[in-house]
Amino acid sequence: MNKLHFILLFLCSLVIWTTGNGLLPLLPVYAKSLGANDFMVGAYLAFSYLCLAVGGVSSSYFVGQQVSRKRLIIYAGLTCLPLTWAVGYADSIELLIPFTSLLWFFGGVAFSALNTLASELTAPSSRGAFFSLFAMASPLGAIIGGLISGPVVDQWGYQALFNLMTLVTLLWPLSIFLLDIPPSSILSNHQINRHIAHREQRLPISSNIKWLLLASLAAFSANFMGTLGISLNMDKLGFSATDITSTAVVGGLISIPFIYGIGRLSDLFGRKTCWLVCCVSGLIALYLLPSAVSLWNYWWVALLLRVFSTGNRGISNAWVVDLSNGLNVPKLIALAG
Repeated sequence: MNKLHFILLFLCSLVIWTTGNGLLPLLPVYAKSLGANDFMVGAYLAFSYLCLAVGGVSSSYFVGQQVSRKRLIIYAGLTCLPLTWAVGYADSIELLIPFTSLLWFFGGVAFSALNTLASELTAPSSRGAFFSLFAMASPLGAIIGGLISGPVVDQWGYQALFNLMTLVTLLWPLSIFLLDIPPSSILSNHQINRHIAHREQRLPISSNIKWLLLASLAAFSANFMGTLGISLNMDKLGFSATDITSTAVVGGLISIPFIYGIGRLSDLFGRKTCWLVCCVSGLIALYLLPSAVSLWNYWWVALLLRVFSTGNRGISNAWVVDLSNGLNVPKLIALAG
């Protein structure tokens, strides 16, 4: 993969993560301001994440309908522009749920297609390093989004925040539109589909991939509960929007060197060992969360959760490609990451 390809793909991923991580810490607080209780907030975010997963799996269907991954990412980005704006103008939880769910669905479509496109342009020997470097878009997005979203909400409110995020989202389809992939560097869409269909007839999903998908589901479920717990607990303790989003900033900032390092180590010492190291970080975070009372307590929990989630994502994406052996990589990457 040449540098320009990486920059444009990374920029697209960074925009997605900036809007996602910039909004996520405040969505539970936003939902509560519209009348939702804690149970409704949890159900609302859980359904949104379900739509994210469904969107990720659906991307392979759209590709099967002769829509190239590049065009699919662009179309999803253009669709997310009005949806992002609409979330900020929802005046009830009944409107917030469908707007957010659709936004997350198309985000999942684009993110899965983006990861798959990146995997096809990356040599197998450097997948761990590449995907971990690529995964740095998540903490960087948390830093940028956290620095923007909290102060904007405290100063001007949620509508101003979503107006700004709509403008940021414009960079998503623009970056991919500028991506010029020579035909010689990647198989054509038709060839890919024929190859996948032929291999899937002969190769069932291995038990290793099934266990990895199950483990990833458990890991990200735990991360979801931890992230939701931080926002709800801090809101109950009276922290401002800036304080709540500062957890995303601190977690993203400090976890960056670890994330790239763990990816490099996974190339050398194996995916499993490094994946388990990330899981230990998550266990410590969930253990510390109930006793957190001060801002720095929540910073520590957020840091450990960021190492847990982003380290896992980078390793899992590389690991599932290693194990795929010609299976439907878009679906597997979507489910693992």
